[in-house]
Order: sequence, then structure tokens, then C-alpha cells
Amino acid sequence: MKFWSSISKRKLTARDEREIQYINADLLRKVVYFEWILIVICAMGEYAVLSQDVQHNSPAILNHPLANWTVSLIFMFLVFLLSFVNPARSSYWDRMCFLFLEIVSITGGAVSGFSKFVFPIYMVSVAKASLILDRPGQVIIFVTALITQLANGCFQYYLINTWVQKNPLYIGAIFGMLAASLIDNYAAITMMVLVGIVTVTLVAEQKARLDAERLSREVKNLATELERTRIAQEIHDSLGHTLTSLNIQLEVARKFSDRDAKRSHDALETAKQLASQSLTDVRTAIQSIRHPDFDLAEAVNSLAKNMQQNQTLEITVDINSQDISAAVGYQLFRIIQECLTNVMKHAEASEVKVKLRRNGKRIELCVADNGKGLPGVSKSGGFGIKGMQERVESMHGTVEIESQPGQGTSLQVIIPL
Repeated sequence: MKFWSSISKRKLTARDEREIQYINADLLRKVVYFEWILIVICAMGEYAVLSQDVQHNSPAILNHPLANWTVSLIFMFLVFLLSFVNPARSSYWDRMCFLFLEIVSITGGAVSGFSKFVFPIYMVSVAKASLILDRPGQVIIFVTALITQLANGCFQYYLINTWVQKNPLYIGAIFGMLAASLIDNYAAITMMVLVGIVTVTLVAEQKARLDAERLSREVKNLATELERTRIAQEIHDSLGHTLTSLNIQLEVARKFSDRDAKRSHDALETAKQLASQSLTDVRTAIQSIRHPDFDLAEAVNSLAKNMQQNQTLEITVDINSQDISAAVGYQLFRIIQECLTNVMKHAEASEVKVKLRRNGKRIELCVADNGKGLPGVSKSGGFGIKGMQERVESMHGTVEIESQPGQGTSLQVIIPL
């Protein structure tokens, strides 16, 4: 079955590689087995008819000027050899030429002797075309098989009709040959159409299944990537800042353990509070995932209370979280947490206001402080701001940051419902 691949050295294009992955090799192999059966039946049928015609001195045999059964057998043997060729891994034009060669061999065998039982083999070529070619190629092979079959029928009618032989160019003779060919090949043409439709349907089903499997893998990979991004955001937004502050306080306690016991003790107390805050953050994250009753207002008020214990920052919270789902509420909570953490670390503000309302079919969030403002480059930089933007985009919302040096910073988020 690798014979054709060894003959054809043409380099496969990207299009060839895409088409080859959709070829149903198992169905193609079954079509080949069916072709072998048809060739054997054809040979046995033609031998039986030939023997009977010779015994009765049939005029059809005696008047057949091209009845060379040796040549006919050679052509049919070539068809049999071609059935061992697997062109599926070849280039597009190699596959097309292979099918043309097969049709020419079938036609040669029919014209030189085999005429009564050879027509089913044409539909095998049509089935192969449906398996290894695209739609234009399938149409070309089908039309070629149809024309050659009709031409063979016209030729056979010409051989047995003396009036047509004497007037081959007469319009009546031409229409007579076509009509006789259509009548003789009606069943064969119908079978070719049915085989083509069935095979194309099977190929389309396999292609749809392969595409579905590919899309499923892509969705799975995308979901994994999104989950990694979400976990990275959670680590940064919840534990990242707290653990950084905890590390700083522990370092202070270590440095002042021998020189200033009171300061070292205060640092340890602050570190303990930060460790407790880390546990609270973890519980909040787990609660938002496992429990659908996440309370946004309660979580933000608790966050503000904890942040104000060791800061001179006044946090005003005005939240109406009614009719906001737990999933959306949790995302908004993380956005607010990131904003307050940035204010504490960078803004040098004395007051920050958090306001959240549901206005019709959208949620409006505003976090504003009276700090020193953000430089222009900081409005779109930093993992924290990018994380907030990604959270907002995941909810199909928009985020705007307004800031002027010395006049504070305002973050506005709008989430459609």
C-alpha cells in the first residue's frame, strides 16, 4: 500500500497536510476490499457471457472490431494493481492523477472487451474521490466517470447498429447513441450518485467529529490557561501583598530583637495580624468558590476595618450589593481589595471612598482617594492594575482610571448585567 508514496516524491503542502488528517483510512480500506470483489465478479461475469456468445456465434462478438480480450484483461489487471495503491498520503495532484489513471484503465478494459459488468467499478472511483479529494476534485472525478461511462455506452451501441455506423454524424444517430447509453447506464449512474452522497456524508461526519475533538482540546487548554491566570491573580491580589508586608515585619522584628525590644514586639504583633489576614483571605476565596451566598458588602467592610487598624487612612464604604451574584461580587471584592492595597502602598492618601451601586442593567463601582495621584505610565502598568483590567474584561465590563498629580486617583468600573 506504500507503493504510490515511493513513486510520488512531490512535497506535501500545508493544504495537503490539513486534508490528509481528515481522510478516513479505515473506510478507504473497506472501499478497496469492495473493489476487489467487484473486479472478481466482473471477470467471472464477462467470462460466462463470452463463453456463451462464442458457443452461439453471437453477432455482438463477431462484429466487435476491437474485441481484444487480452488487451482487456491487461487493463483490468492494471485496475487490480492500482487497487493496492494507497494515495491518501500523496499530494493533491498526485491523488487526482491516480484516480484519472484508474478511470482510464477501467474505460480501456470496457472498450476492448469488458462492457457488461464493468460499470460498478466506476462508482468505486467516485467513492475514493469522495474520501481523498475536496469538493471541486470530487465533482471533476464524478463528471469524468460519467462522461467516460456514457461514451463507452455510445461506443457499444455504435458497434451493434449498422445504420449508426453508416451515419455516425447524423443528428438522429447521435441522439440515439446518447439515449441508448443513458438507458443502459441508468442504474450505474444512479449508484454512482448514491455512493458519492453516502461517502461525502460519512467524510463530513468524520470531519465534524475531528473538529469537535480538536475544539474540545483547545477549550480544555484555554480553560487550563484561564485557571492559571485566575490563580495568579488570586495569589497576587489576596496573599501577595499580605505576605510581602508579613515578611517586612518579620525582618524588622529580627533586626531590632537585640536593640529595641518594644519595636521588635510591635513588629511581631503586626506580623501576627498579617498572618491572620492571610488566613482570612484564603477563607474568603474558598467561600466565594464553594458557597453561593458570598456577601460583598460584609466582605468589603471587614476588609476596610482590618486595613484601618494600623493605618491613618480613613476608608468610607457605601455599597449596595443587592441582586449581585456571588461570582460577580467576588470579582468586585478583589478589584476593591487591589485598589485599597495600592492606595495604602503608593497614594499617601488620608481618605478613600468606595461606592458601588446597581444602576439599571449595569453595576457601577468607584474607588477614589485624595492622594498624590499616579504618573501617566502607571495607569496601565503593573501586575495589579493589569489584574484588575483582566477581571473587568472577564465580566465584559470597562475600567477607567483618572488621576492628576496632587489631586488623587479615581477608578471607575462599569459591569453590564
